[in-house]
Amino acid sequence: MGQRCTVGKGPANAEKGIQIPGLADGDQFSKDYQLGARFASKVLSTKHTLTKKISVVYKISKPSLPCQDPSLIKRRLDQVRELQHVNICHCTDVYLDSYFVLMIYDQTFAKPLIKQFVGQTHISEDVVLKMVAQILRALKAGEEKGLHHGAIAAKNVVLDNHGDVVLHDFGLAHMLKPAITDTEDIYTFAMSAPEVVQHWVNGKVDGKARNYKKQTEAAFQAEERDIATTAADVYSLGMLICLLLTPSLPFASERVKDLAEEIVAMDQQTWWAVIKRHLSMSSVKGELLDLVEAMLHKEPGKRPSLDTLLQSKVLNTAGVGPKGTACFEICTHLSTVHAESYFKKAMMRLLSERLPQRKIKELTQAFSYIDADGDGSVTLAEFRKGLKKHPNIFGQIDQGVDEIFNEIDHDHSGKISVKEFVAATLDSQEDLMESLLWETFKSMDKDGGGTLGREEILKVLTIVEGQLGAEHVQMIQSCIESEVQDNMNFYDFRHLMLAEGGRTDESRQIAADGPRSNSCMSVQRACSKCSG
Repeated sequence: MGQRCTVGKGPANAEKGIQIPGLADGDQFSKDYQLGARFASKVLSTKHTLTKKISVVYKISKPSLPCQDPSLIKRRLDQVRELQHVNICHCTDVYLDSYFVLMIYDQTFAKPLIKQFVGQTHISEDVVLKMVAQILRALKAGEEKGLHHGAIAAKNVVLDNHGDVVLHDFGLAHMLKPAITDTEDIYTFAMSAPEVVQHWVNGKVDGKARNYKKQTEAAFQAEERDIATTAADVYSLGMLICLLLTPSLPFASERVKDLAEEIVAMDQQTWWAVIKRHLSMSSVKGELLDLVEAMLHKEPGKRPSLDTLLQSKVLNTAGVGPKGTACFEICTHLSTVHAESYFKKAMMRLLSERLPQRKIKELTQAFSYIDADGDGSVTLAEFRKGLKKHPNIFGQIDQGVDEIFNEIDHDHSGKISVKEFVAATLDSQEDLMESLLWETFKSMDKDGGGTLGREEILKVLTIVEGQLGAEHVQMIQSCIESEVQDNMNFYDFRHLMLAEGGRTDESRQIAADGPRSNSCMSVQRACSKCSG
């Protein structure tokens, strides 16, 4: 990783584009991150200066944004950041440089689907169904947030080392990146739903795509409602199934313009006859064939909903999470989560921020095992039902399930996110914890003195807990002051992190009393030290 620096400058005398209120600026980015290797012209590796987490920064020039309305862009960026699901590449933060929008994404060690499967003569239906089930669950998580993918194509679907799907560019198409139809790649264009293709054809002016940047907010939203829909995503997924199960596209056209005309011209009967004949090359039949036919209906209103697809017999058992044994071992650690020290809980959140997805795969799979409806979050009912699958655990903590749930639900949203679950169960991965502790200790020991003072700990706390507000940070600060000594060496740090339990009566009382009592407790503690 290099020194702190800016992400780059736009062309000389370039238009700097719109201003989007509420985003940190480029100077803050250069303080928070160090830039590393360039993966592509718009994609660079980056490391957080405090947590040392390796991420990817994706830069979009502001003048190139399809939408130029600041309020719409800010709203979409907030939706994208809030979206967390095991099968979606998560955008963790966004900055606004002088010329670029900088989107920070989790680094995924995976290969694009198009490089692994597309064009192969045979892929088993089981493999395809597992991928489809995972994509559907990811789409459901987006729908819950009012967000659609908008560009499901082989280039935006990657598989990690475990063969699980990770969707890229979720929610970016048409607003932050060009629409799926804005391409000369025939395979990508073919993923476009007929209504999206029709919209593209209607938008042509003298053979060229219409410029949407000058539209009013109302006009832009109206057009997006027509083309960025769940129905369009369902169609794209259906076409992706065709592409995976057969070695080619079901269309005769080899150019985008001709393909658009072919799609628009065919009626439903002719349309399905063409696709069915193509699918016959892979011997697709029965329930899967019926499912694909429903997904590829030319009329969006006649395509099945995500819930209907997820409940279909052919899909509802595909792509389930881990083996019961792995889930049991991980969930066993939940029985003590409400007794962990506040210091350990905060540090677990910091540690989990540093880890790439490939390191915590077992934990995210356990989360999927409990997340019954696959929407990317776990309700109390799902949590209780998931634990009941393991009577040995549930019998021990039945009376405390609500308390444990509330402990894991760090932001008090009423649901547990993937991030919260990983932070709560990370100590089940003992070898991983050991490997992280020394690096984490060093990153916090800013003066290199070999000990952590309270000021160094509190600086980290502000970053880890700050999103929940100043009063919450103050409360956690007071709790931790009652749990840890000043000038803590590594061995003390390691002991606190690996020990089960550790919450003190005083920190319990501080948390129960809330922020108002914290300043009084701090004063009393300071006075007792002075008198001592």
